[in-house]
Amino acid sequence: MAPPDGGDWLALGAADYPPDDARRGLIAMPGTGSPSIAICSPTYNQAQFLVCAVENVLRQTDYADGEVWVSSDDASTDDTASVMTALWARNARVPHHRHEKNLGIAENSSLVLGRPTADVVVRLDSDDILLPDYV
Repeated sequence: MAPPDGGDWLALGAADYPPDDARRGLIAMPGTGSPSIAICSPTYNQAQFLVCAVENVLRQTDYADGEVWVSSDDASTDDTASVMTALWARNARVPHHRHEKNLGIAENSSLVLGRPTADVVVRLDSDDILLPDYV
């Protein structure tokens, strides 16, 4: 992203930068309400962390209409598929996809980050959690 005058961000002073929220696209246009949000979590052999991570996402403040995408899983060899199936059965907002072969973190991440139609996409590692009001 180039600064408005087409120059170099490194040559600008801090006061010349747009606000952080504007650079990240988190400021909704007046009259449009809040931006839609999707949380994407590529995973591989993280079954032991998935319940905590997904439930944490579902408890986010002001997140009732958000999307949750979990690219479950990158051909995991643990119980990731069964854990994600159980989570999806409890809440249909938690779709998942199991790749037939391991794609690696870069391709798996690219695929899952490309799925949402939301204004803002948050990447969350499947063994992490978000602060309660992060979204």
